[in-house]
Amino acid sequence: MINSQQNRRTPKSYDRLRDLFFRDIEILLIEDSAVDQVVFCRYVERSQMPFVVTAVGSLAEAREKLANKHFDIIVADYYLPDGVCLELGIIFYEYPVVVMTGGGDEKIAVGVMKAGAKDYLIKGTGSGALKMLPLTLENVLIRHHAEREREELEARADEMQKMESLGRLAGGIAHDFNNILGSIIGYTELAVEDVEEDSITRRNLQEVLIAAQRASHLVEQILAYTRDSAEERVRVDLVEVLDEVMNMLAHSIPKNVEIEIIRQVDYAYVHGNETNLYQVVMNLITNGIQAMEAEGGILKIRMMEIIQGRKPMICVEISDQGCGINRDHLERIFEPFFTTKAPGKGTGMGLAAVQGIVEYHNGRIDVSSQVGVGSVFTLQLPSDLND
Repeated sequence: MINSQQNRRTPKSYDRLRDLFFRDIEILLIEDSAVDQVVFCRYVERSQMPFVVTAVGSLAEAREKLANKHFDIIVADYYLPDGVCLELGIIFYEYPVVVMTGGGDEKIAVGVMKAGAKDYLIKGTGSGALKMLPLTLENVLIRHHAEREREELEARADEMQKMESLGRLAGGIAHDFNNILGSIIGYTELAVEDVEEDSITRRNLQEVLIAAQRASHLVEQILAYTRDSAEERVRVDLVEVLDEVMNMLAHSIPKNVEIEIIRQVDYAYVHGNETNLYQVVMNLITNGIQAMEAEGGILKIRMMEIIQGRKPMICVEISDQGCGINRDHLERIFEPFFTTKAPGKGTGMGLAAVQGIVEYHNGRIDVSSQVGVGSVFTLQLPSDLND
C-alpha cells in the first residue's frame, strides 16, 4: 500500500477545491500494478493539489478500506486480480469514480459510464491522459459536489411542498373539526346542568367534556402548526414567559429532575403572540423533563442575546440529560403526528406546533442529540429593540 501526501502549497487554480473541502482530499487508488501506482502518485504530487492517495491492489482490499474510512474520490483500474471494478456495484453511486484501463476499448468506456463512473481514462505515458489527471479529478469532484447539492435542494423543495400541502389539509380539517367540537362541548355542558349532581349520567357527561376539551387542545396545536392564527402580536418578555412556565410546572417536576436556569440577560423582548410563545417554552421544557423521568438528571435552560447575521436575536437553549434521540428519529422530530412516546402519551403535534409558531415569528429552532447523553433544543427569535 502506498500513501502519498504532497506539498501543502496549492496553486490558485485549485482554490475551488479548498473552498469545497477545507482539508486534504482523500483518494482511494485501486491499481494492481506497483509501477502504475507510482506513476499515478507522481502526477498527483507534481500538480501540488491538496490530495492524499491511498493505494490498494485488489477489490478485496478496496472493500476493506471503504468499510473503515471515508474517501472523497475513487480511481480504479478496470481489470484487477479478483475481478473488474464494476463489481464494486453501489460504490459507483456513493462515490465519484474514475476508471482507468490500459487500452482504449470503447465498449468498456460506455459500460463503466453507464454503471455510474464519472470519467474514464487510458493509462500509459504515451496516452497523454495521465497528464490531464489532476484536472480530471478536480472537475469530477466539483461536478459531483454540485450534483449532490442539487439533489439535496430538490429533496428539500419536495419536502417543503409536502409539508405545505399537509399544513393546508390539516388546517382545513381542523377548522371543520373545531366547529363540530363546539357543538359537542356546548350541548354536553347543557346536558350536564339537566341531570342530578351525583348521577352516573352526569359523571359520564363530564368525561365526554374532558375528552372533547382534549380534542380542542389538539386542534389548537394543529392550527398553530399551520400558522393559521390571527391573534394580536405585542412586545413580549421571554424572561417573564419563562418565569410563568416554571411557576406552572413547579409542583409537577419529578424529584429526580433538577432545573438549572442561566439568564445572561435581564429581559428578553420579542414581538409576538404571548400565548403562542408560552406554548413553545412550555412544550420544550416539558419534553426535556419527560426525557429524564426514568433516570433523572439536570435540565439546563440558558437565555441569552446573540448576533445572527448582524441582527440581534434572543436565544433560549434547553438541554436535558435524557436518553437522547437516534438519527432516524431526529430527522423527523418536527413532522406533524410523529412521536416516539407510548400510545396515549403524545399526539405528535407538540414539536410540529412549536416549529410552526417559531417560523411564524420569523425565528428558527434547531435540535442536536446524542443517544445516551441527551438533547439540546435551541430557539432563536428576533429581538424587539424598541424602548
